[in-house]
Amino acid sequence: MIVVTYIYFFICLLIMLFTVGYIMYQYYRRRTFKKRVVLFKQIIEKQLNIIHEHRPLAEKHRTYLIDKLKHVNHLTAYHDALFSFQDHEEVTDYKRAVEPVIKQLATYYEKRDDMEKAYFSYFVASHAGGVWQDEVIYRTLFHYLDEPNVYLRENVLKALYQQNNPEWITKAYETLSRQHIDHHQKLIQDGLMRYPYDKQLLMEQLFNKRHSFSESILLGVIGFITYETSDYQQKFADWLKEKKVPLEVELKLYRYFKKYPTEQVKAHLLAAIKAPQDEKRIVAADVLAEYGCDDVIQALKTAVSDPNWFVRRNASRSLLKTDVTIDDLMDILTGHDRYARAMLRYYLETEGG
Repeated sequence: MIVVTYIYFFICLLIMLFTVGYIMYQYYRRRTFKKRVVLFKQIIEKQLNIIHEHRPLAEKHRTYLIDKLKHVNHLTAYHDALFSFQDHEEVTDYKRAVEPVIKQLATYYEKRDDMEKAYFSYFVASHAGGVWQDEVIYRTLFHYLDEPNVYLRENVLKALYQQNNPEWITKAYETLSRQHIDHHQKLIQDGLMRYPYDKQLLMEQLFNKRHSFSESILLGVIGFITYETSDYQQKFADWLKEKKVPLEVELKLYRYFKKYPTEQVKAHLLAAIKAPQDEKRIVAADVLAEYGCDDVIQALKTAVSDPNWFVRRNASRSLLKTDVTIDDLMDILTGHDRYARAMLRYYLETEGG
């Protein structure tokens, strides 16, 4: 029993020593990081003053950065220091002057592990906007996409969004699609929405290359276009007429036409609300709320009796958003389908009618 007690106390002592050691280590790391940030701020400020005096950036500064920024701990400190000067009037000229450093670092980090490459990509994405446009940087980052790490992939894409040639973005999407790497549609959409240059040109390039993209990328692209413009009604209507459009893509296109209704797709939506696939009927019943003519009202009345609960729900809600007559509503409320009656009555009570 005494031996067990001693073992217990020994284990507790080890845990306590480990905890104290870890706390001291973290304190040392934070202190060292702050010192590095302060040092980089001083160095950057000196170079900004040189630029302000219309003198060229010191070559030894570039050499110093190449040496130091090959270590992620220094790169993170430099990132914080550089970010603190984001409103400085000379910072753009300074960034442009250190672009050769970034080119060399891009090649260096290509041989590092995924997390280091991911952080370097994040660094470029954070500071490149409107300044670092050298194709060598982005051509090198493009090779980072060969890795399956989602954090790395997203940071590389964020960096690519900061250069003004949409072809790099389409090439990146084609590469991901060819390698069967799924990147979440929300990440694609949000990234494209942050593109700071000509979005019309970007949308045109993406649409023209759509047949070489995977489904998740297509969904993100459609979401991006939906958020940005109504100018794609004709192109999307023609797309719906194509053969072998993936189901999820077709549904995403339907939702575009809820935000931007057009008579061109009404017949397609009326066919979709009678389709054998539940997903089509569910989405079509929701989208048809924006197409409130007589044939739509009749289709929605029929859909209220659909065997799928979600179709009945969407059809009931959509029906109440159209110019439906009291007689049409009474046809359902006095009909033989108790599920249709219950659904419509519920939305009449909750949404007014």
